[in-house]
Amino acid sequence: MIRIIIFVLLMVVALTAVAQFRNGLRGGWENVDISSDIFMSQAEYQSAENDEPGVNLAMRGGYIYVKTDHTINVKVLSVLGSTVSDTTIDAGTFRLLLQKRGIYIVKAGKSARRVKVN
Repeated sequence: MIRIIIFVLLMVVALTAVAQFRNGLRGGWENVDISSDIFMSQAEYQSAENDEPGVNLAMRGGYIYVKTDHTINVKVLSVLGSTVSDTTIDAGTFRLLLQKRGIYIVKAGKSARRVKVN
């Protein structure tokens, strides 16, 4: 019985480490479970005519949120053109904390937005 408990605990620790490692590979992007109302309340970041279907972008509290129903490449650039993050995310909702104030360009698949961090 004790061996089973130790085995289960080791598996939990290993799975947590793998999840943190994968999160690090995404360049700071973290998978979050958040309601879709953040996307509804961000009218200026809502869809445009040339947006990719199934991709939503939002900005709140210094975080960029990307919700997608398929795997996409997400690139965040500073207004000067330097790459802040360039990664591929799976289907789901992900967020990235932007540490510095400024204006950024977020490209998620075919969707692109200009966002401002105060």
